[in-house]
Amino acid sequence: MWEEIVVGAELGVCFLVCLWYIRRSSLGIEYAVLTLTPQPRRSLLRQTYCAFCLVFFFATLIFELVQTHGHGLAFYTCWNFVLQTLYWLWALFDIENISRHRKLLLDVVFSNSILVACVVWLILYPLAQKAHSIDVLLNWRSYIQHGINVPLLGIEFFWFESEPVLPMSNSGIAIIALFSISYAIAACIFHYAFKTGYWPYPFLELDTPYAPLWYALLLILHFIAFGFVKVISIVRHRRFKMNRVVSMDSSTAHLLDNDELVYV
Repeated sequence: MWEEIVVGAELGVCFLVCLWYIRRSSLGIEYAVLTLTPQPRRSLLRQTYCAFCLVFFFATLIFELVQTHGHGLAFYTCWNFVLQTLYWLWALFDIENISRHRKLLLDVVFSNSILVACVVWLILYPLAQKAHSIDVLLNWRSYIQHGINVPLLGIEFFWFESEPVLPMSNSGIAIIALFSISYAIAACIFHYAFKTGYWPYPFLELDTPYAPLWYALLLILHFIAFGFVKVISIVRHRRFKMNRVVSMDSSTAHLLDNDELVYV
């Protein structure tokens, strides 16, 4: 009983803190340059890629919901896949490439996709092996939702979003936390309201003294995944600035050499 109270307090406090942070902060302010300076229009390759990913993700999502009779929505994987599908829809229509909130959503879905894949392959897969229930965990849709989606979002994050190279916004962490907490609250409500006795994931169970630690750990893992992508983004941004400085120095030296030739 005390576990439920502690977990409920954890979720409630974190939920309110996230709402407070989102209300008081300018989300994605680091990406304001996208709307303040002219940006090149999307290339045909970029638009084709977004259209392909949208159709691919949407079709997979429909198959998932049909095959599971809608029960797939009980899983965090499906929640994230819905969010990823919505991102591709937004990306397809952001032809001018100026939406900073779309860029912020990409930070969220890419970070979460890495976390979900790691949890499935490093935690749930070994448990399924021990229980001899790998067929229950994995099917062709699972490979897409826990594997193929990561490189597809990675291409969008590291290649198509490489110009202009901007430092990754910190605002996404509050959205990630709010999203994960919302799922946990929904899972608890579903469990107790419908009295199914079923938990989508074993680490969501509340009848163990380790439940508060599990919920705290899951939130921390979201922060770690976001931080991992953030570090890569910082390295990419610094490398871009360094290459630009070298390029400018080379151009300046070339101009000076030309001036010397003219005066001679």
